[in-house]
Amino acid sequence: MAGGRHQAANNSGGVLRYAALAVIAIVVVVAGIVVFQVVRGSGCSSTTAVTVDVDAALAPAVQQAVAAVPAADRGCTEFQVKARESATTMNALLHGIDIPQLWIPESTRWVTKVNQAADLPVDIDTPSVATSPVVVAAATGAVPAARTWTDVLRTPGIRLGNPQASAVAEAPILAAAAEQQASGTDQTAAEQAMVAAAQTQSMQLSADAQTVSDGAAEPEDILHSGEGPAVVTEQQVVQLGRGYQAAVPDAGTVMMDYPLVVTARGDAKVDAAESAADLAAVLDSDAGRDALTSAGFRVDGAPLPGGAGVGGVPVLTIPDPAAAEAALKKWNVLAVPVRSLVLFDVSGSMSYVADEENSRMQLTQKAARIGESLFPDNTQLGVWAFSLNLDGPQRDYKELVPIERLDAQTGAGTQREAVSAAVDELGGLVGGGTGLYDTISAAYRQVQSTYDPNAVNSVIVLTDGENEDPVSLTKEQLLQQLRQESDPARPVLIITIGITDDADAEVLQEISAATGGSSYLARDPADIPQVFAQAIAQRGK
Repeated sequence: MAGGRHQAANNSGGVLRYAALAVIAIVVVVAGIVVFQVVRGSGCSSTTAVTVDVDAALAPAVQQAVAAVPAADRGCTEFQVKARESATTMNALLHGIDIPQLWIPESTRWVTKVNQAADLPVDIDTPSVATSPVVVAAATGAVPAARTWTDVLRTPGIRLGNPQASAVAEAPILAAAAEQQASGTDQTAAEQAMVAAAQTQSMQLSADAQTVSDGAAEPEDILHSGEGPAVVTEQQVVQLGRGYQAAVPDAGTVMMDYPLVVTARGDAKVDAAESAADLAAVLDSDAGRDALTSAGFRVDGAPLPGGAGVGGVPVLTIPDPAAAEAALKKWNVLAVPVRSLVLFDVSGSMSYVADEENSRMQLTQKAARIGESLFPDNTQLGVWAFSLNLDGPQRDYKELVPIERLDAQTGAGTQREAVSAAVDELGGLVGGGTGLYDTISAAYRQVQSTYDPNAVNSVIVLTDGENEDPVSLTKEQLLQQLRQESDPARPVLIITIGITDDADAEVLQEISAATGGSSYLARDPADIPQVFAQAIAQRGK
């Protein structure tokens, strides 16, 4: 063939050009076929990329299922699966930042939370692509015997994690509420039974937060530590492997249901819904089911094969969702640690005589001491005082004690002692007008910028007057700031306490309402301690 080609080159340039063009054409055709087959797979001439946020526990199984199904069988769609905590995706949806087109959270409860707070709702395409029951887990032979979820909550050393960041951590509280509703237990008695458990969880959550960023240690860390059993999912226990056991109370348990949700907005929503149907088909295929069950998830609610997990269990339903939400809200009030910056009005009117023995300031100091005694050691408190130009020109507020845990060592003593000493010093600062609006603005931003996701973050304001700073923010500007800077995923509540009718109760109510906080008024100075204690007990909820 070499001689032939040499002869052709010598005899005819046209033949050479024809041969070269033919070779190029063949190469192009062959290359096109290779690219088509390799990049798109059989039956696809183009691809569509679709972003999917998936709960971190489920994401590897979804990735495996997508990889195992040919592109033509998944609608010629390239599903870009990102492992992401459900709370993180919720935050993205509420703020319109880094929004996926599809979402698989750990529970439908996250969808409910988004739709309660978001301007644009999201739609559930598939109610459940997999399930996993919530269980009590421990090392083999160490699972506590518990007939009810209330018993579980009372178990010494039990670890739940943070109910504000995890639907799994919420589940025992909702399950206990469901049991109480089904049995007709008196609601007040039921709440009292949960108080001790909630306060214990508060201390445990606070301790976890010292080493774990979201306040909820990984289940294997909890179980390996030997510090007590943990509430996790069956899937997590299966993934831990041998050496661990799981159980559920007699009445049953709550299921994590992993819904497939369309989160795309605007014109992209219709196409995303079609892609959701394709992804649901992938996960319902033989390859998808194998991937899910191999990872420890249930398909169609059926128990895991081979005797893995806890087997068939009753699924708890909640007859009265409002009552269950009330129980969860109450638990969060009791169990989630408090982080507050307390603002004390030290304007001149605080020296006014309140009764035969005390000024307004003296009664406020008594109230503060009572309130401080109500806080457990894991509470984080800081103290500011405020009046016009208290800390220099145009600075109406002064930090007396920065925010820190009450049991922390600060200088020669504890933070609790430092807070108490600061309260004692308030009387010596009294004077001047009321610099209310600038102080609240600065305090809100201070707490927000140092936000602790493991606590109820708040600003507590005690004042007997109205804003008297002529060059400060106006009320409208303050309210606008609070509404614009409010972050539903990182809430900071403003709790206002008006001292006597001299306080501008209407304005204080508006300020609190702008952040979802509460407002209180002590019309009689003698009521200041009682009102302050009430505000602290409610924690702004």
